[in-house]
Amino acid sequence: MEPTNRHPACPSPAHVKSFIEWRRDIHQNSRRSINGKLNRLVRAYEHWQAESVFPHPPDFNPFTLARERTNLGSNNNKPFHDPTLQVLQQVFAAIENIRSRAIIATGLKEGCRVGEVCNLKLQDIHISHSEIQDRYSELGTHPALEGRKDALYIPHDRDGNKSSNPRLLPIDEELRWLFLQHLTMRPQVDKPWVFLSKTSFSQLGPKDVNRMWKDAFHPKFAETKDKDGITSHFGRHWFSSHWRLNIGLEREHVQYMRGDRVTPIDEFPDAIDDYLHPNYDHIERVYRNNIFKLDLPMRHYVSD
Repeated sequence: MEPTNRHPACPSPAHVKSFIEWRRDIHQNSRRSINGKLNRLVRAYEHWQAESVFPHPPDFNPFTLARERTNLGSNNNKPFHDPTLQVLQQVFAAIENIRSRAIIATGLKEGCRVGEVCNLKLQDIHISHSEIQDRYSELGTHPALEGRKDALYIPHDRDGNKSSNPRLLPIDEELRWLFLQHLTMRPQVDKPWVFLSKTSFSQLGPKDVNRMWKDAFHPKFAETKDKDGITSHFGRHWFSSHWRLNIGLEREHVQYMRGDRVTPIDEFPDAIDDYLHPNYDHIERVYRNNIFKLDLPMRHYVSD
């Protein structure tokens, strides 16, 4: 609403229609995702509507009108391609770019959403390597990582992170090795993010990440009539299937690793002390013993 010089409490059906088309055509959101976003906006609109100074009459709702007049797109229910682990290893072995390898492996091994990968900061990862720690003084300094070794923290309250709960996840030897490779080559700029844009050395964007996935998996795993193309969301799908279907991990522990809400949030007044750490202790050994391998030829960066 800002470019229109109108208050957010004053959208017209045309403004809502423009928002729908932006999410549908530019961001490729599904009908279900767009409806979810509209529902959240409607709650804000109805909050403003209760005020006596609200400019619109109580029976006027631009969101209802726009939904009736605008195509929200379709729900893409096509399944992903389902490569075997051996095929996945072959695809990964062909990725030559160090940054791309680290980003794609993070999605696969940690089940991160694309926004969470882009939001990952140096303070959010602990890597047990003294030279890298000396090079990046902020590495692993987030309070949630205190006392943890080779672990990654994903907050729930950072813009772009959709998970309703924070989570702490182990970093296995392969991902640790890839992080070390990347951090050794990462430009030495005063930016907090782990992964940077090549052009601006600022925070990496979701489109760049999805392009890496497409470059790695296409055209063999491109979208077809019956299958969805492999993009960053596939990593979360693979991660979930591995732990639930292949390993048989309890549902609530898979939910924890995905950042899903397991228990009503009001039962945990302190998300770090009462929710996060006990669950990490429950899954750490299982994770390290059962995380799938990308079969990387690790020859450097021994733990010290």
